[in-house]
Amino acid sequence: MDDFYLPSADRPAHAGTPVGPGFDLRRLRAQVLGPAARGERVVYERYDWSLDRLGERVAVPARTPLIVEGVYSTHLAARPLYHHRLFCLAARETRLRRGLERDGAAAEPLWTGEWMPAEDAYAEAERPGLAADAVLSSDRQAPGDDGPRYWDTGSG
Repeated sequence: MDDFYLPSADRPAHAGTPVGPGFDLRRLRAQVLGPAARGERVVYERYDWSLDRLGERVAVPARTPLIVEGVYSTHLAARPLYHHRLFCLAARETRLRRGLERDGAAAEPLWTGEWMPAEDAYAEAERPGLAADAVLSSDRQAPGDDGPRYWDTGSG
């Protein structure tokens, strides 16, 4: 989903926007999910985080199995376009720690003030775990942990 972040000039400027306010969910459906569901070649533009604009084009041959991961990937309008849906859970502290490990401490205001509240609102409003074929807990913390926990939701 990080490839579908909106350039800052295109992002909504106010709170209370619909699901995935910083992501181009229409472009995801038009450039990836729709063509893939029809067995067609997929060509999409990646968001360039360093330049804050759409960048390179990525091409995927027709009928190539795809994994689309990230928050908002199973928003309501996208759900019918997938063959299988997994939902991964992680505690708030784990999500923040992982995000800051990736993005650096300077990104904490974005994580705590924008991204995590929007993710929480999405999970509450659209309840992606209920539409998943399986739900995984990804809160592995310690060496020797036996890995992600799995729940079959019985929806698939």
